[in-house]
Amino acid sequence: LGITLDVVANAQRLLLRVEGPDEHLEQALALVDDLLEHPQLDERRFAVLRKEVWGEARVTRQDPAMLAEALREYVFHGQDSAFLRAYGPREIKRLGPERALEAVARAQGYATAFRYVGPRGLAELEPLVRANFTPKASLAPAVPYVIRERQLPSEPTVFFLPERGAVQTQIYFAVEGEPVARDQRALADAYGEFMGGDMAGLVFQEIREFRALAYSAWGRYRRDGDTIQASYFVGFVGCQADKTEESIAAMLGLIQDFPARADNLASVQTSLIHALETEAPDFRSVQQRLESWQRAGYAGDPRPELLAGYQALRFEDVQALFEDQ
Repeated sequence: LGITLDVVANAQRLLLRVEGPDEHLEQALALVDDLLEHPQLDERRFAVLRKEVWGEARVTRQDPAMLAEALREYVFHGQDSAFLRAYGPREIKRLGPERALEAVARAQGYATAFRYVGPRGLAELEPLVRANFTPKASLAPAVPYVIRERQLPSEPTVFFLPERGAVQTQIYFAVEGEPVARDQRALADAYGEFMGGDMAGLVFQEIREFRALAYSAWGRYRRDGDTIQASYFVGFVGCQADKTEESIAAMLGLIQDFPARADNLASVQTSLIHALETEAPDFRSVQQRLESWQRAGYAGDPRPELLAGYQALRFEDVQALFEDQ
């Protein structure tokens, strides 16, 4: 049939993605329905899965970059860290294939949504889906969109992870901000571009290019896709051990005292506008992107509103946002 099936489970949903020739859609739906209704236990595949997870965990423990990322994730989310929530070989063994299939069955008890991208219209698609896919008779409401709350300390705090085998020092910086109002999103994006606009950003220019302190340096000001979640700044420096203190001082200087580089505004505007022009979702991603826009409070495409905001940027407004945050 030339059909591929990808399965993803995350905090939001169990997602089954079917892709292939549209002429085989009916058979594909029937096969997926049969797979969900009559799943087969496969002890051997489960054993292979345990070995794969064991191998990944072993590599992770030996990779300083992954260890640094695990520490950052813990500082951000505590016990809700993705690394702590992930199933290792022991957890997979305790789970077993039977309980895994039970979890899949429970997931099917929640509201089901279908997304389709193809040549068929709704009038043709709806009866085809109903005829070849059997949802549960009684479905619970879908779980609301899950927002992982950050748990950054309210006071300056340093977290250490000693690693004797590490050749270089890897340092993350994180500063909690405030929720970004809709009319300030263009300003927030401009501040983020000033600080971390790839090789033109202040972090890269000041720490790596001008002072040659680090082999890697970046900074991002991130406004969450959900309007109730606070914004935050996250930065990173990877450097030789003997340049650690100087690198920390340089990054903290940029975070605490936003440089008055008004002459960079034009390039920041150009970069932001160009990003809008190139980030249009492809036709297969429009539905997913529309959902994220709606969570952010937009009825449709936010890019025209952001474009107007980028064109009207003034440096003093960006500076004022930095001081407020």
